[in-house]
Amino acid sequence: MKRWLSCALTGAVLMSSALAAQAAAPLAPMTRAMHIGACPKKDAAVVILSKDPYCATHHLSGDACQARWKAYWFETAQLNGFLEQCRMQHWPEHKT
Repeated sequence: MKRWLSCALTGAVLMSSALAAQAAAPLAPMTRAMHIGACPKKDAAVVILSKDPYCATHHLSGDACQARWKAYWFETAQLNGFLEQCRMQHWPEHKT
């Protein structure tokens, strides 16, 4: 029973780490697009991770965790605002 529980917990941690890495990965190219004002073809919002998964993925704790997560959250919120503007520009294309 202990071995099964340990494997299940390890799997859950690895899965949440993989999801966190996938969610954080698109920020760099999209941030460049935002700075030059070029709307990407895929303008769906980027998921903002909560602090605990973000810090666990980046192996952070304490003040470093809080500071880096706040910066990540702010950047991602700005990016989502930009992507919303892009979606509004393409709105007639999405109407059905």
